[in-house]
Amino acid sequence: MSAALIAVALGLGLSSPLERVPPRLSTSPYTAALIVPTGIGASIGGFAGDALPVARAFTGVCDRLVTHPNVMNGAMLSHSDPRLLYTEGYALDELAAGRWGLRPVTSQRIGLLLDSAIEPELRMRHLQAADACRATLGVNVAAHTTTDAPLGVELRMSPAGASYGSLANPESLLKAAERLADAGCTAIAVVARFPDDEDEEMLAEYRAGSGVDAIGGVEAIISHLVTKRLKLPCAHAPALEVLELDEELSPRNCAEELGYTFLPCILSNLATAPSLLDGTERPLPGDLWADDLDAIVVPAGACGGPAVMALLGGGGGGGGGNNADDDGERSRRSNSIGRTTSALVIAVEENQCALDVSPDALRAEGIVLVRSYAEALGVLAAHKAGVNPACLTPTVASIRELEVVVAEEASSHSSAPPLPIREILAPPKTQRSPAVIAMAGDGTDGRTGGGGSILQKLAATDESDGLIEKVDAFEQEQGDDAAPGATYDDIRATIAASRARSYEQGRKGCCGKAADYLGSKGPPPGSPWARGA
Repeated sequence: MSAALIAVALGLGLSSPLERVPPRLSTSPYTAALIVPTGIGASIGGFAGDALPVARAFTGVCDRLVTHPNVMNGAMLSHSDPRLLYTEGYALDELAAGRWGLRPVTSQRIGLLLDSAIEPELRMRHLQAADACRATLGVNVAAHTTTDAPLGVELRMSPAGASYGSLANPESLLKAAERLADAGCTAIAVVARFPDDEDEEMLAEYRAGSGVDAIGGVEAIISHLVTKRLKLPCAHAPALEVLELDEELSPRNCAEELGYTFLPCILSNLATAPSLLDGTERPLPGDLWADDLDAIVVPAGACGGPAVMALLGGGGGGGGGNNADDDGERSRRSNSIGRTTSALVIAVEENQCALDVSPDALRAEGIVLVRSYAEALGVLAAHKAGVNPACLTPTVASIRELEVVVAEEASSHSSAPPLPIREILAPPKTQRSPAVIAMAGDGTDGRTGGGGSILQKLAATDESDGLIEKVDAFEQEQGDDAAPGATYDDIRATIAASRARSYEQGRKGCCGKAADYLGSKGPPPGSPWARGA
């Protein structure tokens, strides 16, 4: 009795988190995403642009860093870098899901949207801030408009301690944004009047650098609404009365109390924000899609966001992507949809927040947990360089042996009782999905047809009943004199050997084609296993 050793990938069982860093199968510009959700009390990034130093440090490794307003906005302060792609949070989630793409630009034409609830003096402060950005920075703030009704912002807190809120008149927001878009504006800056009667104790904690930003959650809702409707870059700045001087103000909040408005950083960042793509555009060099993301970095307690979940799950699917370029190839968006991403997902423990959606809570083994952003930066550098980060530690584990199973090719009848073929291969009809039916081919050129293997034929529900009857008739006819290969052990050994042979010959396990190479091990004449049966 001979035996064939068939290597089986049973999981490497890697114990070191750094061993889970995926290989980088590309030489394209290294692209990462940095996410710190707003309104969750993040210890880094939960205040006035205090995650911006992290973003700037990441550009020392990343050729492109996709990040969002909560990371970049520092009220009166901002930082411009062509490697920083300022992307609204909803658009970033859609990018990770494979539904939207980004196109870096030189400039945008910004429209300023003002809430009609803003008092005249405060309104003038914001218009002057826009003029200052035009005159001093050369930002193209082209026009402004006012909502036809107060937006009616309300602030709320979730039981978990994160902030959110609502708008009384969201349609007024969207109509004003559409007016600006119709006038030729390619990015929207929104200023909404926020309540001044914020909880005093909560505000005091926030100004001291230890609380949750009560307005952050609803700010995200406002920009999400505009971006989702218009597919344009958008960011929001709250209109608030100036607070009294606080000598104990945390350095992480000082940027918000330098002036009368938070608008300057919004306009400065929107000026070069990437345009948003939905796959209908003609592809251009430099367009960025989900499969261009090499890594994403998030707080350890905020791993349940849409972007992380999309990357862990291999993308969020989505339609479209049928456009073709001059070479007849599909657009980059089409190429990214439905693919299993190899993006590195890093969670940072030091950036604590009000949420507790950790890798352990998600039971997500594909997330690399690090202590700090400095350590995350080192992992990114190793990933970009193609160095296994586990080899940067004082203890380097030995190479692991791949587990194998033995498939015996029996020369005589097995003692195991025969298992009816239909029980092995024919799933209940309720388990046959349209996707399986669509994938069934004839085993030669990938098209569906009547000459397929038994597996392919059983996938087509209109042929299944007749084939199962043929299988029953064949088994009854053979009875106790069944030829070798009719028992469960022999079928398993034949399939295993066939699969190994097909991989050796570059056919990646195609059952139909593998049958051509079985030779004398093929089914007996007249068997429904035979080709064309």
